[in-house]
Amino acid sequence: MSNDTTPSGEPGSAGRVGEPDSAGRVGEPDSAGRVGEPPRASRIETSVAADAESPSQAPGLDTDSASAPSYSTGGTSDSTGGTTGGMSGLVVVVTGAAGAAGPPVVRRLVAAGATVVAVDVDPAKLEAAAADVEGPGRVVTAVVDLLDEPATLAWGHELASEYGRVDGLLHLVGGWRGGKGIVESDLGDWDALHDSLIRTLQHASRALHDPIKASPQGRLAIVSSVQVDKPSATNASYAAAKAATEVWTKAVADSFKDSDAAAVVVRVMALLTPAMREAKPEAKFKGFSHVDDVADALVALWSKPASELNGAVLDIR
Repeated sequence: MSNDTTPSGEPGSAGRVGEPDSAGRVGEPDSAGRVGEPPRASRIETSVAADAESPSQAPGLDTDSASAPSYSTGGTSDSTGGTTGGMSGLVVVVTGAAGAAGPPVVRRLVAAGATVVAVDVDPAKLEAAAADVEGPGRVVTAVVDLLDEPATLAWGHELASEYGRVDGLLHLVGGWRGGKGIVESDLGDWDALHDSLIRTLQHASRALHDPIKASPQGRLAIVSSVQVDKPSATNASYAAAKAATEVWTKAVADSFKDSDAAAVVVRVMALLTPAMREAKPEAKFKGFSHVDDVADALVALWSKPASELNGAVLDIR
C-alpha cells in the first residue's frame, strides 16, 4: 500500500471507505465524538434482536449471582458457514459500530449467540447499524463519547455491573487524514488522528480492561493498517497514529499475559464494502479486505486459545 488510496482516488485506510469506520468524523475537529453533543453514555435501544428479554435475562447472564458465569463453546453451522450459538452468554463491546466494519461484526457476533453492546457517537447511524440483526444473541446500543474519559470509565463500570462480565472489546473507531508530504502536510491532522485513533482506544481499553482480563475468554482487538510497516510520506500522520494504536494494544497484551485473555492487532490495507462493490462491479480492489471477511476474522478470535493470540499481529489481506 504505497499511498493508502482506493482506485477511485479516495483514501482507503483501515476503515476509510469514503467515510471512517467508526465514531470518527473525518474532516471534523472532534473525530471521536461531540457530534451535536450526544449524551455521554446513553442507551438508545434496549434490544434489537430476535428476542425481547431484558439485559439481565439474556442467555448465560446472571447479574444477581455471586458465582462465576458459565460459558458455552459449542455452536452449529449457519447458512453462511459461520457458527450460531457458539458464543452464548458472552458480552462483547463493539466501538465504532456504525462505521464500515461495524454492522457485519455485530451481525456475526449476534449469529454466534453473543450479547453485543454496539457503541458509537451518532444515534441515528447506530440505530440503523443495529437494525434487522437476527440470531440467538442480541444487541443493545449505547451512545458514548469516547474522548470523555470520566464518562467512558463510568459507562464501562456500569456495563460490567449490569452484565456481571465483559468478554471482549472490538475497537473499530477510525478516521483518516493525509494526502500531502512531510513538509506540506498539516500537523493538525495528527491532532485529529491522535484523538480518533489513539485516545478513544486508550479510554475504551482502560474502561473495560479489568473485566476482559478476568474473563476466561476475554478478547481485545483493533483493526490497523499495513502502512505501519511501510508508511508513505503522504500518510505519515496516519501511519504513526496506527503504529501507536498497535503499540498500545501490545502493551495491553503484556497486561493480559498471566490470564486467559488476549489482545490482538488485525491489519488490512483497505476495507471493501458492499456499496463499493455495487458502485464499481468491475473493479478488482486488489489488496482490499471485504468487511465480511474482517468480521469473520474478528469473531474467530474466540475460537482460538489466548496463548496463540495474545500480542499477535494478523494480516488478513
